Amino acid sequence: MTPTEVLTEIRKLPLKERIQVRDELRDEIENTELAGLEPNQRRLIESMMKKGLITKLPNRARGPIVERKIKQVNVIGKPISETIIEDRG
Repeated sequence: MTPTEVLTEIRKLPLKERIQVRDELRDEIENTELAGLEPNQRRLIESMMKKGLITKLPNRARGPIVERKIKQVNVIGKPISETIIEDRG
């Protein structure tokens, strides 16, 4: 059965049952997203979801993390840390 056929069948259901399907699919997807996490990370995310702080996880990187080459910029003048200290004082 294709996704389009599944959706067609779901649309035939009464609203209450469509909501139930939606909720069960959301739970299934969330469980899949949490599967690769460490237990403490999983507990933290589940807690944040229960409190409503987050509703879904952002897409995680699927491949290796590529380091960007950052070009150093030489700036004339005093260090920024000194400027910050002066501004705070």
